[in-house]
Amino acid sequence: MLSFKRILLVTSNGRKLSQKGLGNFAAQRKIKDNENTKPKMPKLVIFDKDGTLICFHSMWVPWALEVSNRVCMRMNMDLSSAILQELGICPVRPGLLAEGTMDQINQVLTGLVVRSSGIESNQARSIVDQCTAGGDTATKNSIKTIGDIREMFEKLQQHNTKLAICTMDKRDNTVHTLEKLQLGKYIDYVFCCDDKGFVPKPHPDNAWKICKDLRIDPTDAIMVGDTKADINMALSAGLGSAVGVLSGVGCSDYLANANMLLDKATDLVDIFYGSAQQSC
Repeated sequence: MLSFKRILLVTSNGRKLSQKGLGNFAAQRKIKDNENTKPKMPKLVIFDKDGTLICFHSMWVPWALEVSNRVCMRMNMDLSSAILQELGICPVRPGLLAEGTMDQINQVLTGLVVRSSGIESNQARSIVDQCTAGGDTATKNSIKTIGDIREMFEKLQQHNTKLAICTMDKRDNTVHTLEKLQLGKYIDYVFCCDDKGFVPKPHPDNAWKICKDLRIDPTDAIMVGDTKADINMALSAGLGSAVGVLSGVGCSDYLANANMLLDKATDLVDIFYGSAQQSC
């Protein structure tokens, strides 16, 4: 079983901050007695996608702006500020777009359109569905990774670590992203919001299903994500560790429940596999 009694916050230069350096965040957590203990290598790493592997801003800000424009044009009303506020954009922050499924997003936007225009809910939902589907065109050429994800995946596979993605995005978008970035061949399991049996995070069912299908004990798996939904799913599922990353929408205070905080997902290679890499 993986065991983590202290919190690490790893900066971009690899420096581990002390309890004092972590300020209020560290004061809320128990710090491990042995500063140099290396976490045990997991047998499975479950990654969130957007904000963790893929840049949230480059993918979803253009999408949100495109959807907002489409809804405004269809309704002949200026709803842009209200739409972006509901989505958690301008400024980007934790919220519906970062933590919700597409169905949840469409439900909220449908309610907004109904309240603003007075049209029937069914008509509003049809308009919103068309607009959010059309927004995908804005992200086709704006996708980029956070760090060298391919290199990280290759290193994890060298240690026989299984890799999974659990995302609130749709399967067609996820597959397109993985194919575009040539990352699909490294992934053992992909679980998306429109897949059968998917339950929105932070419900533990998704983590349990991934572990069961890959025949990995949950305590030998870790979850890496940038939102509370990711962290709380890992904790409620009893995974070996909930690893928060600061590369997406969450700050250290927002991710205070995480067992470990990293600047970005690629930093976990040194944290979990550093000494093992040197011996390879």
